[in-house]
Amino acid sequence: MKYDLIIFDIDGTLCPSGRILNEEELKIIDTTHPKDFKASNLGINMKYTYFPGVRTALEQIAKDAKLAIASNGPSFRQKNKLIASGIDHLFDKELVIISEDLALSYHTLDTGLNYWPNEYTKELYMKRVEKPNSSMLSHLLIRSNAPKQRAIYVGNTEEDFIAAKKAGMAFVRVIDKSKKRFKTGHEIHQNEFHKLINLLK
Repeated sequence: MKYDLIIFDIDGTLCPSGRILNEEELKIIDTTHPKDFKASNLGINMKYTYFPGVRTALEQIAKDAKLAIASNGPSFRQKNKLIASGIDHLFDKELVIISEDLALSYHTLDTGLNYWPNEYTKELYMKRVEKPNSSMLSHLLIRSNAPKQRAIYVGNTEEDFIAAKKAGMAFVRVIDKSKKRFKTGHEIHQNEFHKLINLLK
């Protein structure tokens, strides 16, 4: 395999985008059994799952490379999506970076506070780390000890592509034909995850 580190976005890449449950809603849902993760009792006809072929592809890729996550969003929501989809165990916890976590760590280093004093402060720090900023990708390169030439980012948006370019790494776009098109080197469709394996060889 050409790459030692394969980094993934979550929404629109591994799993469908959509309404995300809040903390109060998550408390009444048992996420210890991902297949039973449903929100029908909340009036939401939704079950989090991965796109066809994602789990099989990840399991195959994990035999030869480290798997990582770099995703914008609130930490508890994004991590619960991975849990609910039943693919969280495929990623080393140290290699899962959500923008809110990284923003808070920067804020803590600057101020000594491990909480947000107000939304304005949070917004400022989030802008420093959210894609198209390359901070999350750079941190993953350091944590994994992988050179950027041996790392690749798999995402679905132009922001993902720009972040990968800034970090100096290769990029694969997971496309939805109904979404905005932009020019990238490699592309696979959401329903063709098996093709990713060949692109990484």
